[in-house]
Amino acid sequence: WYKDFEGVRTIDTATLTAIPLGAPVLTRPGTLMVKIQSDVRTFAVEPGSYTIRWIPDETTAVALYGPVWNKRVMDIEPTYFTRFTMGSNLTANLHPAASVIEDEDGARWYFDGTMPRAFTSDEAFIANKFQEKYVIKTPSSIGWKEAAQGSAIVGFEDGLFSGQR
Repeated sequence: WYKDFEGVRTIDTATLTAIPLGAPVLTRPGTLMVKIQSDVRTFAVEPGSYTIRWIPDETTAVALYGPVWNKRVMDIEPTYFTRFTMGSNLTANLHPAASVIEDEDGARWYFDGTMPRAFTSDEAFIANKFQEKYVIKTPSSIGWKEAAQGSAIVGFEDGLFSGQR
């Protein structure tokens, strides 16, 4: 979820051993699509209970993610696939929740699944640990533009960073 290892701290073995294991860290919603090798389907990941939504065809994938959509697909371990919740199929007119989209004027928007929310600055974008490489720059879908706008994102918001709403 981070762009580098700058914040990594080294701890001793005893401290590491004392930390209980938690659930696996899954793909951050709105970044990469996921699939498993034994299934040809590709899924977008949304926030909350890590809902996945099937992208039914290449036309839909191109409309939502642009012509290089296939560079945004990650194969995951089949055992992790069971950690996701299956949602409804996607259509080419509306992005999945947690997508960050750049419009034709270069403005970045967070789409929460029902409405777009503008980032007021690069600082607001960075404060929520978003990365430029995951911004969708060439979508042909228009549904997100037609939705009523939500409140602007002016700084850090835990719900955006943690992927939970």
